[in-house]
Parts: sequence; C-alpha cells; structure tokens
Amino acid sequence: MSSIELFLRKIIKKILLLTMGQKGIDYVNFVLSARTYSAIPIYYIQNAKKKIRIDSSVPGFSELAGRIIGEGRTYLHYDRLYTLWQALEGVTPESIVIEIGAFRGGSARFLHDSLRYRAKNNLLYVCDTFEGHAVVDERVDGGHKVNKGFSNVSLEDVEAYLSTCVNLEIVVGNIIETARKIPDQPIGFMHIDVDVYPATRYCLKFFGSRLINGGVVVIDDYGSMTCKGVKMAVDEYVSDHPEFRFFHLITGQAVLIRWSNSCADQ
Repeated sequence: MSSIELFLRKIIKKILLLTMGQKGIDYVNFVLSARTYSAIPIYYIQNAKKKIRIDSSVPGFSELAGRIIGEGRTYLHYDRLYTLWQALEGVTPESIVIEIGAFRGGSARFLHDSLRYRAKNNLLYVCDTFEGHAVVDERVDGGHKVNKGFSNVSLEDVEAYLSTCVNLEIVVGNIIETARKIPDQPIGFMHIDVDVYPATRYCLKFFGSRLINGGVVVIDDYGSMTCKGVKMAVDEYVSDHPEFRFFHLITGQAVLIRWSNSCADQ
C-alpha cells in the first residue's frame, strides 16, 4: 500500500469519525465486504492473508454469524461476534446467560443460536429499554443523551424477531431498576453493550460476584473514543476486583474472566 493510500485512509477515517462517530465507522465496516477492509484501521489486518477466515471457515460460527449479519439487526461484525462465540464455550449447564443492551435483537439471536449449536440449553436473559439510554453521566458519556439514539427499534419488533427462541426471556426497562427480575443464579456468560457509564458500572457491580469460576464478561465499546464512560466503568471495577483477569481486544471489546480466589491470590 502506497503512502498516498495510507494518507487517504487516515483522512477518510477522520471524516467518518467527526461526522458519524465511532458507531458510524462500525456501520461502514458492517456494510462493507469482509474482503475489502476499506474503512478498517491497518493494525486490524496485519498479515491478514495468513490468518484463518472466520467469515467462511469456522464450522458453526461462520454460518450463524453470516446469517445474523445479513439480517441487519446488529452493529457487531464477524470480529466481535467471534469473541462472543468463543466466550460461550465455557458456559456450564447450571449457569445462565445475560445480555444487557440488545438493540434490534441480532446479538441476542446469535447468542441463542450459538448455545443451541453446542447443544447448550442455558436460560438467556435479554435486557434493554428499547427506548434508548435511561440514564447517562454527562461527565464522561459525551454525546449520549437520555432517550435519544437507537430510535429505530421497538419492543414489539424484537419480540417478534426472537419469538422462535427457546429458554429466552426479555427483560424490559432500565437495567438499574430491572436487574433484580433476573433469578439469583450463577452466571456463565454476560454481554454488556450499553455505551454509557451508569449502566455498565451497575451491571458489573450487581452481577459480577455471580459469575462462575471461568465465567466471562464481554463489554462492548471499551476501546471506543465515543464511549469513554464504558472504559471508566470497567477500569474502576477491575481495579477493585483482582479476581477478574482483564483483556482489551483490538475489536474494542473488553473481556473479563473470573478466576477462583485461590487462583487470584497466587
């Protein structure tokens, strides 16, 4: 790639970021073919030709992710969906799975179908206001506003989309108020995708202690410049809870893995 092409890519990315925000870049990546990489920062695709093509060669995942992406009901692309796919591997039969921040239901459907592909029948709780953010922290949540954004969604539409799923329950409302509706059972996996500080912080504090040993939490947008509240919430929680191992992925996701106290103390 020439220096001129690299320069043009940087300019295009800056324009997209200024005009559309990180969600806009995510959407452009979502629309583009996985083979073009036009709007993806170069560090994501170093030595791409040498790597396994997760969009076409991972049994089970490639088919499920391709269908979900094709339905246009999630901003997650193959890379972030693959993180969820891997995290579900360690879910034990007695644990539940939780998603906070469902948008149009695409990632929830992916979680459900990925569990069923592995013959796992865990209960899946899908939580959202379906009306935008219930509360934001203006100090760190930037352009995020209460009841604004994510307006192209409705509870009725998501219910219809997920109506054929089994062992799935939709929890409607501000998670800070509705979390107690979810049974007090061990959690095998939790996906948090709420973009803002208050809900991210609350979910980690409320549900974190219920994660099984080896249980995984994936927090979306940790590395997003437009979701600084998410990063702050995760950093605070990790600092106070050494029983969790923390990873920041180049997908922008944060991954927390709960270790037993004995492991954490060693």
